This record gives sequence, structure tokens and C-alpha cells, in this order.
Amino acid sequence: YVLGTVGRPESVAALARAIRRDDFFQLAETATVAMGTMDKACVPAIIAGAEDSSWRVRVSCIYGLGRRSAPEAVPVFRKALHDPHPYVRFRAAWGLGRLPASEAIEDLFDALPDRDVTAQAQIAETLADTILARTHPGDPLRERGLTALTGLLRQFGDGCKRRDAEWGWRTVGNAIRRFGGDGSKVLEGMIEQKDNQRLRECA
Repeated sequence: YVLGTVGRPESVAALARAIRRDDFFQLAETATVAMGTMDKACVPAIIAGAEDSSWRVRVSCIYGLGRRSAPEAVPVFRKALHDPHPYVRFRAAWGLGRLPASEAIEDLFDALPDRDVTAQAQIAETLADTILARTHPGDPLRERGLTALTGLLRQFGDGCKRRDAEWGWRTVGNAIRRFGGDGSKVLEGMIEQKDNQRLRECA
């Protein structure tokens, strides 16, 4: 916590070494808080840490950048959406959600089929929030985003084999609801159809 106030750029490397050395959740969380409050001069070092060989260090640095809502971190978040580790991808999507960037929309579309359900849920939320923050009613991107999220929600219908079958539909459904009247029409259509009972219940 103290490094969050007095930390220098080289302090980021010290935190990274500690995270690599000790597989201790509370340490990583504390380091993240420190990175989120360090002087702006530390941001380049935190960005560099997002490329570390340790996924735990990458998570802490990306989470710290997200807590700062640092615009210069957008390229880092975009790249991290394709990181091998799902928690890194989750935090990258979360970070983008804190400073919606129009240049990240295509990355979010590409990342939406993420094989990890937790990362995918965060990506779905961020995609909806980013599109709505960066477009106006009638923009084709809104229809495209709604179509993509609708397709994702349909995966929770009859015969669903997803690991998050019992809860994942809530996040996707709420992302669809963010689209206002258009989102409501999609959900109402799912409720009114008779061919897919589980989809009706999810909607």
C-alpha cells in the first residue's frame, strides 16, 4: 500500500519480483492497489509489466492499469484480450470497460467467442457498454452488437452444455437489456417463441 504513495518506476519491478516469488493472492491484490495509485511516471513500467512471463504479474499490471483508467493502456488491454491466460483476458476486458474505446470494438467482437466462460461474460458486458458509449441510436454497430449477444444468449437454450449453464445467461441477458427498447424486443421475442423452453426461461 505504501508504494502506492511513494513508489517509483523501479518499484513496479520490485512488486513483480514479489508476485513471481510468492504465490500469495493477498500480495497480488495489494500490489494491484499500489499500481493503481502510483505516480503517473510509473505507468510505462506498469505497461511493461503487462508483458511479463508470469501470468500473475500480467494480471496485476493490467488490473492496476484498469484501476487507473489510463487511456494509454488501451493498446495493452486490446492485446491482452488474446492472452493465453483467461484471467488476464478477463481483466483486459474489465479495463476496457472502464474507458470505452471505439478502437477496441472490433477486438471485443473477435474476443467474444472466448473459450473461458468467465472471460467471455466480461467481454460481453464490455462490448455492450463500449458500443453504447461510442455510438448513437441507429448506428449499424448497435445492431451488430445486439445480434452477436443474441447469438451468445441462444447458446443457453435447450440442450445447453455450457459450464456456466446455470448462471451465465444472466450476464448476457443484462448486456442485451442495456440496448434499451431494441434489447427488450429481442428478449420478448425469445419469451414469445414456443420452440425452445429453456431459452424462454432465460429471457
